[in-house]
Amino acid sequence: MKTTIDNILEGIEIEERSPKILQTFDQSFASLRKRGYERHLSPEETFAVLIDAEENPDSKYKGIAGNMLSGVREWSSLAMLRLGDTLGLYWDPNLEFRNGVYVPKLGRLEYSRRETFDVRKVPSEEFVSLERLPSKMVKLLYSRSYSKLPERIREGAGIWMPSEGVLRPCGRGVYGNDFGVYGVYDGGASRGVRERRQA
Repeated sequence: MKTTIDNILEGIEIEERSPKILQTFDQSFASLRKRGYERHLSPEETFAVLIDAEENPDSKYKGIAGNMLSGVREWSSLAMLRLGDTLGLYWDPNLEFRNGVYVPKLGRLEYSRRETFDVRKVPSEEFVSLERLPSKMVKLLYSRSYSKLPERIREGAGIWMPSEGVLRPCGRGVYGNDFGVYGVYDGGASRGVRERRQA
């Protein structure tokens, strides 16, 4: 029987080494497409890799995980937008960096999936640990519930939520924390994923 991690990562091929160049979200997306990949990894895929490498001595993802944790933050295929007490998460957003802010290309936000959460008790513009976030949101971002995360990941896990009304693409790892999900910065490294090619 397949584990949750197997299910999450089944059928995809992840770029083993990131170029480790800080770029805007849209520059990173264009770069990975030129390298033959389709999109950034979702947070769930990223943490499935890191969890497997942490828990499994024979993990086939140890090389990728080591490269992920080698000191440069990386983009995820996700954006956040807080409107009042609601946080929207958008997978595969069509964002571009223009005049110092991220905006939807051609003026209309497009995405492959959207989920919303009640965050009335969650502050903006500060790091919020996972215990304070809705449990479904934690599982969507980290691939597991908070209590089932490896201790090393659990200790650094959380999100930095952007300000009210500010649309931000997200990434993993910033401010010296390898395991946080952030929606606050302009530059990240690129790592691509694509459907696994048949042999």
